[in-house]
Amino acid sequence: MHTQKDVDKNISLTLVEAGFSGVMANLITGVLLIKLALDLGATGVEIGLLGAFPFMCQFAQIPSVMLISYFGKRRIFGLLGSTGYRLAALGIIVSPFFFEPEQALRYIVFLSFFQHLSSGFSTGAWNGWIRALIPEKKLGSVFGNRMFYFTLTGTIAALIAAIGVDVGTAYNSEWTIPIIQICFTLGLVAGMFSFYYYASWPDVEAETAPPTTMLKEFILPLKDKSFRKLIFFLLCLLFAFNLAVPFFTVYMLQVIALPVTYVMGFWALGQFMQVPFFRWWGAVADHFSHTAALGACLPFFVISLLLWPLTTLPEPHFYTIPILILIHILIGIGLSGVILSTQVIALKIAPQAKASSYMATSTMLSSFAAGIASIAGGYFVEKLNGYSLRLNFVWATPEELTKVVAYDLRNYDFLFVGAAILILLIIPLLATIKEEGKVHPDEIRRLMRSRAMGMFRSFTTVAGLRQLTTYPISRVVERRKNHKLRAIIGGDEEL
Repeated sequence: MHTQKDVDKNISLTLVEAGFSGVMANLITGVLLIKLALDLGATGVEIGLLGAFPFMCQFAQIPSVMLISYFGKRRIFGLLGSTGYRLAALGIIVSPFFFEPEQALRYIVFLSFFQHLSSGFSTGAWNGWIRALIPEKKLGSVFGNRMFYFTLTGTIAALIAAIGVDVGTAYNSEWTIPIIQICFTLGLVAGMFSFYYYASWPDVEAETAPPTTMLKEFILPLKDKSFRKLIFFLLCLLFAFNLAVPFFTVYMLQVIALPVTYVMGFWALGQFMQVPFFRWWGAVADHFSHTAALGACLPFFVISLLLWPLTTLPEPHFYTIPILILIHILIGIGLSGVILSTQVIALKIAPQAKASSYMATSTMLSSFAAGIASIAGGYFVEKLNGYSLRLNFVWATPEELTKVVAYDLRNYDFLFVGAAILILLIIPLLATIKEEGKVHPDEIRRLMRSRAMGMFRSFTTVAGLRQLTTYPISRVVERRKNHKLRAIIGGDEEL
């Protein structure tokens, strides 16, 4: 039994560790990593892989939780995953020093996979570990404070790094990669401090259980016909949207040639727009239904995707920045509705005692669909390279003929428009989902708070989307009271 002094010490260690972890996550992953890959000559497939890893490597939680369920040792597996993450980061830093760009890029892609795999493995241990160290009544405030420190330090570090990269590149274009490596190194140093505080937590053994128990919990929700329809809709939606999302950063950096600082700013705009609209979509759902709210927010995605080709018509122009602002506002509004509505519908469909299993199954399968879509998007970009489609308006007078480009599709534009068309085709599937059951208003408010706090994981244009595909599956094997209320808390991603 932990004394109050022990609890206070654990909370302090958790918050300090969060600050350093935020710096590491925001410097080593996201926009800076994409920028490094592009400068090394990354292809669409390689960018697609980098976009897929954060989703697909969520599956590493499963072997982690199974091992913990069998051996009961959270600390060992948590530290093992964190060590792997930092070793991979070190490899990413030194690769451009020792290898030619093409070979260095291959190592970086592989190391990024190993990095996210280690992160997922560590997450499986971390979520159960922190809940065992901190009393239930304090978990909400601790998670909130942890996310505040994670966000504050990470945001400041990322913005300073972006400014440094832009200033250095403007002075000498050959300095870009070395400056990014310096930023990564500073992130790794912060990660070592994070690891020190993480390793200072006392070990709390987990209850042992046969691994087959957890597998049964994952399979059980798929026997529910109503839940299968929701899952099918989510898989189709995430596949369609993630065909395009991982390439937003690439488009802004490579095609529009925006400074890194601008890309960071657009990311922040999209995330901040989610906060007020969580409440707005909640009001819409209260008046109609969450299924109706979900259908109403999807056109925001469609419009935002169709606007991307207008940012280069056929080259960047005066209205490029205003259109990008509008795009990220629409994405933020739409994403807040999708996150809220899908989570609440899933909770309504799930039996109260099985909410954790339903949520875990949903997010794991969604992660797989999102990862596959990112890889497919990269493949299509490579295949469509060199193709174009242009729609023109022609105004003819007796004296002259005036031709105006109305819509121009090239490379990534095909992905954006294709994703928009797929979403339009998916919307009718909503009619097959029956929104049954009830969720207490307190649970919905708690969901909105937790998702609002958890959106700022790292500076990447898929940060908000990852909320749909991230769930601490250790909750599946934990025996808790009030399952449904706890199921919506969600966990931070330990690195």
